[in-house]
Amino acid sequence: MKKRASGITALLLSLLVLAGCTGQGNVPSEYVAVSTSSALFINWAETDHKLTGQLQLAAVDSNTLAVSSENEPFNGVLNGADISITLSNGKTMTGTLNKNVLTLSYPANDGTMATIAFKPGSVTDFNQAVDGFQKQKKEKDASDALLSSLSAVIDQDIQGATSISFDSYMVSFKADLKKMQSGYQKLQSDASVRPFTSMKLEVVSSQLTDLSFQLNSIKTFLDGSLPFWAGLLGIDVQQSFGYNIQQAQTLNTKFGSDITELQQNWKVYQSLNIADSQISVDMVSSTIGNAQKQEAALSQRIAVAQQQGNAYYSQGEKIYQTASKYVSGLTASGSN
Repeated sequence: MKKRASGITALLLSLLVLAGCTGQGNVPSEYVAVSTSSALFINWAETDHKLTGQLQLAAVDSNTLAVSSENEPFNGVLNGADISITLSNGKTMTGTLNKNVLTLSYPANDGTMATIAFKPGSVTDFNQAVDGFQKQKKEKDASDALLSSLSAVIDQDIQGATSISFDSYMVSFKADLKKMQSGYQKLQSDASVRPFTSMKLEVVSSQLTDLSFQLNSIKTFLDGSLPFWAGLLGIDVQQSFGYNIQQAQTLNTKFGSDITELQQNWKVYQSLNIADSQISVDMVSSTIGNAQKQEAALSQRIAVAQQQGNAYYSQGEKIYQTASKYVSGLTASGSN
């Protein structure tokens, strides 16, 4: 009960700017009080100066703009212009009802007496105020989502995409291929020495094995699937071409998803027709346009890099197959 009472007090204290509608004729039994961050609706039935009614409260969280509500039944007394009500939580409010203006006072947390002024109003007036609060919440959520999407695309995707380069891997592939070409030339040179003994054939066969190992190294580097012993040699899979291609593809997929999410959040944001928006059409449109260009450029770089990597492997494979065929045609002429 104490927790609810403190919530009611906080809601009542927040009512600083009040608005309502004007009634005529008999003294009404429905009143509203609305501020920029809360709204109250009070109504009652009267029998022999005794009141039975309810106090409905809605308040806006200052940080999240989420709307919370409470309902407090009450009993009270109306004697001439004097009114007193006791809420179901035990809190008593006293005041006056004079010329269709209802004022209620209650002890504030700081020890002073706080006063709320109500004007005649209906459930519709109260609901309109709550609708306004909920609209503020929707606008904040849409703005937060849009800013988050903009940040993801600008600070993560675009910067990440522009930093990706495969040039160093192409240099590595080229060096590996050159090493295989030199190895094959050495193999041919050694095989041309006469007499070509069985010992020299073993040397040439060993050179062919080296070429096979070099070709497999290019393949594992290309695929990013390093063998178990690579770790023992201090080789990190994250340094491989294949691994970094996969990372770039993952980024590009996220890039596309983030662009789609940004477009969707922008559509929701625009549908709210937010006044005095700090986010301009040009800002979002230029970000989306730039992001789409960067996404396409990254896709192209990935495709070209894969083609070049596969081309280097194909050349290495051709060198090995040619060397293998060459060695298979060799015949030793002696044992020494």
